Amino acid sequence: MSRRRAGHWLGAVALAAALLSAACGQEDLDRPAALRSLEEIIATCSATSGQVEVKRRGEGFWGNAVVGSVFRPGDWLRAGTGGYARVEFLGSGALELDENATIILDEQEAAPGADGGTPAGKSALVAVESGAVRGVMQAADGGTARPLMFATADGQRAQLEASAGQGPVEFSLTRRAQKTEVAVSSGEATLAFSGQRRTLKEGIAEELDLGKLVEVVLLKPPALSGPRPDVRMVFAAGKPVPLRWEPVENAAGYRVQIARDAAFRSVVETREVTDRTDYGFVAREASGYSWRIASRDAAGRLGGFSSSRRIHLEGNAPSEYLVDPEPNAAFGYAGEAIRIAFRWKPSPSAPQYRIVLARSPDLERDRVANEVARTNRHEVGGLGPGTYYWGVFAMETDGDTHPLHLSARPLVVKRVSASTLVAPKKVKHWGD
Repeated sequence: MSRRRAGHWLGAVALAAALLSAACGQEDLDRPAALRSLEEIIATCSATSGQVEVKRRGEGFWGNAVVGSVFRPGDWLRAGTGGYARVEFLGSGALELDENATIILDEQEAAPGADGGTPAGKSALVAVESGAVRGVMQAADGGTARPLMFATADGQRAQLEASAGQGPVEFSLTRRAQKTEVAVSSGEATLAFSGQRRTLKEGIAEELDLGKLVEVVLLKPPALSGPRPDVRMVFAAGKPVPLRWEPVENAAGYRVQIARDAAFRSVVETREVTDRTDYGFVAREASGYSWRIASRDAAGRLGGFSSSRRIHLEGNAPSEYLVDPEPNAAFGYAGEAIRIAFRWKPSPSAPQYRIVLARSPDLERDRVANEVARTNRHEVGGLGPGTYYWGVFAMETDGDTHPLHLSARPLVVKRVSASTLVAPKKVKHWGD
């Protein structure tokens, strides 16, 4: 059982116990009612920041929504200015509300899939009343992701379904007056609406307006320029960390999003920037943070997010953990691929490590090795002539990864004749 699914199961068990416990001492008729109430749950709230409120079906007032809140058909949810909420569907997938977004949650029998087969049972139904939501269609435990049903601004129904053979599909739904816009930022999905079917890929959106589909090309995400990936910096309360990116042609502004985790399930800040290509992030505490940027066009349409980068703000001045090979160490290559031994200082909180060897100093591109080690030393083989960069990441028990290097360390493998090949001293004695 996956961690996410286990969490949902445990939450449902706890809720069932509470409902049944409350029925103790009352008539038995209360127990079936409690179980029916439990069965109606379609989603849970897994993350919030800022003001997030829920209005229950049949009620005329708003109350605070918190992590652990459950939702049933007919519930409304909204995020205020600076607010954010993540909703996990019990079937599969999730939705994230941007600030000033309001949705109605429901469910509906799914229409036949793209292959014309039988309906896949009930699927989530979402109506975006204002603002924008982002989501992911991802099946639990590797199964088939259920399609998402959504109501358009003019009251019609549409269906978004992951294309056959596709992995997780990331998408967005945006309400614009009497139009609804749907876009895919990752993966591929089939949109079914008013008897039409369209394939949506990254960078393309469709406007649904009075039964018509109008294709819209979205702006590309900007290229991130600094800080470099996985930079380690000393945390200073109140001191901003400058996040920088390259301008995008025809962009009227940008959205900056910062989260504690690489999957952006624990968002700490979302900001709109209109007159520059940098933003000063003021962290509240020493921790690891991921950040990404999306471009917004003159009509207010938000394109897909850029790839993310990780920054690590540490309570003390960062120190170097890499030991061998030394910076710019040279190794001889005489016609056969060689093996190189690596060693670093151990991290007390890391049960294992990930060593990365790449042709690029950011360690993100042109990787030639990405291996796990259980001790603070590891060998990488199959290396031919060229310049390489290496670094080591501590794999913490909470699932986070933390770089142990201050910057990727370069090394060189040079072609030499067999008669002059001498193994470097560091390699001979690295384990002594």
